[in-house]
Amino acid sequence: MTSGTHQLIGPNSDDVSSGVIKNTLTGTGNAYTVSQLTDDFAFYFMGQRYTSFSVNSNGLMRLGDTPIAANLYGIGTSTAPLLAPFGGNLATSAVGKVHYKLNGSGTQRALVVEWSNMQLNNASSTADGTFQVRLYESTGVVEYVYSFMTLGDGAGLSGYSVGFSTGTSAGQYNWVNSN
Repeated sequence: MTSGTHQLIGPNSDDVSSGVIKNTLTGTGNAYTVSQLTDDFAFYFMGQRYTSFSVNSNGLMRLGDTPIAANLYGIGTSTAPLLAPFGGNLATSAVGKVHYKLNGSGTQRALVVEWSNMQLNNASSTADGTFQVRLYESTGVVEYVYSFMTLGDGAGLSGYSVGFSTGTSAGQYNWVNSN
């Protein structure tokens, strides 16, 4: 996923949040303010309609108009609708970024958010962590897609979580944790 994407978080970022992504992407550095994803893109998650999202550099995505916390690493106690394709203490590398693209047309579209060249351990010198969340508009399917990834070296290795939080109340989640 290289052309036609919108950058959310730039290189060398640790514990950074994108702000809420809607239509027009404006901002500088790692702070973005936006207004509407597209005029008519909507994604249904657990029966709730969402037209906006935010991400952080720690591998998490939040649906809705409230921005995700920059230092949020897991989903276990959240009352927010969170998707965790690879949640942990991550950072973008010198060539890393988090970006998104809307693929398809009509109602057959998919929102693809990619964490590219991530340091899967925020203190690591290895930056080969690339993974995606794909949200399919017409079916409500959430898909997590991964490239080959290694944990790398350095201090600060912690557990990683893959899953989602329903956003209804604390403790309402499904996930796999590496600890």
